[in-house]
Amino acid sequence: MTEFLVDANLPEQVLPLGQAKVSVPKKDGQPPSDTEIWTLARKNNWVVFTRDTDFFDRLSLLGPPPKVVWFRGGNMKRKAMVDLVQRKWPDVLKLLKDNDLIEIHSDRLETFQFSQSKERGPSD
Repeated sequence: MTEFLVDANLPEQVLPLGQAKVSVPKKDGQPPSDTEIWTLARKNNWVVFTRDTDFFDRLSLLGPPPKVVWFRGGNMKRKAMVDLVQRKWPDVLKLLKDNDLIEIHSDRLETFQFSQSKERGPSD
């Protein structure tokens, strides 16, 4: 089963019950940096679930892995966000098989494919 790392900018309960997810522990009370999340997700082949444009930028620059699910539904209350994601989740899972990035919008899903992982350096 695919494991999802939920970025700190999304509530963990946004994923449907039963969906495998991993958490990165806080250091000194601070959530992990985007670089730490990216590195762990890449190493473990986890999918990053985020609202943060930085992961799209990294995917564009470095290529997969990891795959990214990017919530772009705009500002909405937590319950509306959870409902939207759970309604679209079966399609998200299907689309992840052949795509590197899934964007969840309030009215649609968009998919993207990227070149495979570029050479990883020490800053990666």
